[in-house]
Amino acid sequence: KFTDRIVGAGLSAYTNLTGYGGWGYFDALSFSRGRSEMRAVARDAKDTFGPIDRLQLLAAARRLKENVGFVKGAVRDIRKFSIGEGIRSISFCEDLSVRDAYDEYFDTWSEIGEVTQKYDGRMIDCMLSEAIDIDGDIGIVLTETSGKYPQIQVIEGHCIGDGGMFGVEEGYWDGVKLNSLGRPVAYRIKTKIGSDDKWETVLARDFIHLFDPSRMSSVRGISGLAHGIHHIIDKRDTLALLKLGIKV
Repeated sequence: KFTDRIVGAGLSAYTNLTGYGGWGYFDALSFSRGRSEMRAVARDAKDTFGPIDRLQLLAAARRLKENVGFVKGAVRDIRKFSIGEGIRSISFCEDLSVRDAYDEYFDTWSEIGEVTQKYDGRMIDCMLSEAIDIDGDIGIVLTETSGKYPQIQVIEGHCIGDGGMFGVEEGYWDGVKLNSLGRPVAYRIKTKIGSDDKWETVLARDFIHLFDPSRMSSVRGISGLAHGIHHIIDKRDTLALLKLGIKV
């Protein structure tokens, strides 16, 4: 029989009470008054944190990127050394006479393939890279014009959800609907219409979900800054106090 938590302060965990284990066997689980409590739980990734946790991390990471120089610099370096100025397509068609035509078609499409036509394909590649590191994830809807011309619509991480911070809507978890095997079958995305939010369903076959999974059971991505947010804030505060001390 297993407990759901450790009683009192210390490292929360599942503990075997059948006699095959006991308190204090692992030093890592020992309680110390000189060390802060670390809460932990052994469950599927989607049961470890909720939508509100993901969105708060996303918001904090975005703010740090815009206000802390070395954060923005690190993210830009990752982008630069990963994809440079963007990924460029090169045709490997066996018919050499049409390779240039395919390359030209893709280059033309990349200029107007995004629904808003504000950014070309290479700039979108750059922003996708940064979004994975800062927001944790980002989505792409595969769509088309009325004339059947293929297009994409980029959906930022805060616009992928199910409309509820704490609840689950129609089998969705934080905007992702899974089948019995844990395979994503649909997504909920938010579109702004006037002063109201509108939620639409997109089938998984028409959606590309980009994120860096940390576990096999991962459903949503978490900001790459999650582990360092407190340290970054502490460094910024310490520097500010040192500057203040010098000025006064």
